Amino acid sequence: MWGRRIIYLATLLWCLVFYGFYREWFSWLVLVTVAVLPWFSLLLSLPAMLTAKARVRCPESVRLQVPARSSIQVECPFPLPRVDCRIRLHNSLTGSRYVGTPGELIPSEHCGCMHIQVERLWIYDYLGLFRGKLRKQENICVFIEPKPVKCAMPEMKGDRAVRAWKPKPGGGFSENHDLRPYRPGDELHGIHWKMTAKTGKLIYREPIEPAQKGGLLHLTLCGDPAQLNEKLGRLLWLSGQLLERQCPHEVRCATGEGLVQAHIDTPEDIRKLLRQLLAATCAAGEVADVGSDVLWHYHIGGDDHEAG
Repeated sequence: MWGRRIIYLATLLWCLVFYGFYREWFSWLVLVTVAVLPWFSLLLSLPAMLTAKARVRCPESVRLQVPARSSIQVECPFPLPRVDCRIRLHNSLTGSRYVGTPGELIPSEHCGCMHIQVERLWIYDYLGLFRGKLRKQENICVFIEPKPVKCAMPEMKGDRAVRAWKPKPGGGFSENHDLRPYRPGDELHGIHWKMTAKTGKLIYREPIEPAQKGGLLHLTLCGDPAQLNEKLGRLLWLSGQLLERQCPHEVRCATGEGLVQAHIDTPEDIRKLLRQLLAATCAAGEVADVGSDVLWHYHIGGDDHEAG
């Protein structure tokens, strides 16, 4: 804007000099035209400057190291003047900060949640000599999602299963039953008549099935950005592989905000967990979690010797 103002002032000065040496109607007309032109431009630009709405757009998520750009969308019922915008980007997971403008590449070399804050949003008149502020939008974010990183599969020790029993959903046939007092709504064919005759009270044979404790993947959000990429990539790959083998599992992750736990039954559970971890902050250091209350556990680290 200051460059345009300097050019305008130089032009106005030239018109004054021209009028001083050539005092004719033409030089006077040129001087008046140049002097009035900025205010005429402002008057023409005001409807657009007062009605324009600008918004920074970006994809909801970006895969790690895949190029993506933000953009600025301006809505205006009049011919659009120039709009100037500056944004600040902050990766909450790695702590990295950047300054840029819409249209530039979003830094996607490391996983995390990239918060985008609109720091400056100006709209100019048609000549670019005057400007006004547009209303800033709330912060938006882009999730930089990890790529699956293949690693060794955990050993699922089924022969050491810790078994408990739970009621079979929906009832039906089962080789194992649990005896309990009859409750209103129980099916009559499930009454244990011999025990009822002995006790004098209605006893119900409830079908039960084994409830086997599942496995655990645990990790700590700490280390440099490259290690975080590895950890989250291994988590994504391992969870996907376990679900393909129809093995629901639990994930526990230590973050700067505390312990995050999630039970993974579907790919959607993985996506929700990753979004939560990408928006977290790093923990102060490695946290041990052996998972003694589960059938098997697997520690995910950021180096090759840490996974296993």
